Amino acid sequence: PSETRRFQSFSIGMINLGFCVHVTVDEQRLHLTPILPMRWAGLRPASLPWVAIEPKPQGWRKGWRTARLGAGSDLHGPAWCLGLAERE
Repeated sequence: PSETRRFQSFSIGMINLGFCVHVTVDEQRLHLTPILPMRWAGLRPASLPWVAIEPKPQGWRKGWRTARLGAGSDLHGPAWCLGLAERE
């Protein structure tokens, strides 16, 4: 089973993508698709395997989670999807 939510907010490192990402989660991956204007600007969709996402301890912002990507960047986003990385 997968779940999709549109116009979600994420930040990766210093890049803030407020309300600019459509997200689909399934058992294997976190799929991030930038909205059309962001794709025109050169951002590309990404599918990240859960094994490459290392959850960090929950911070003080309710509803948000932080995870470290395999490449070493921090990914901040909604808890509904990043919280799934803790299951893996």
